[in-house]
Amino acid sequence: MASRDCPESSKLTGFNNYQTWKFRMKMVLLRSGVWQYVDPAGNNVPVPGEPADIAQGRVKALTDIGLSVKEDIYFIIQACVDPRDAWSRLAARFQTGNNASRLMLKDKLKAKL
Repeated sequence: MASRDCPESSKLTGFNNYQTWKFRMKMVLLRSGVWQYVDPAGNNVPVPGEPADIAQGRVKALTDIGLSVKEDIYFIIQACVDPRDAWSRLAARFQTGNNASRLMLKDKLKAKL
């Protein structure tokens, strides 16, 4: 599945499918040869005047990520110019166990009471 051909059912919709989306997106980026520009554990940071192939790899990774999320999630990454930043923002928003997700869960529980 190329992310530009990402079916609606595979797109990130929020907390409910983040873990599945994260795995699938990593596989797409690995296959495309651009995961190194996204990998949170990597040290491949953008530098001014970098070679065109590296810059194009970053653009490809960012567009793959952007095209694999639902439209109502665009606001989280639309200001990103680096794929690692987009990946990190999505993780901060939807990764279970972080403070934001804990607060959202807490709010949902309060609303049910």
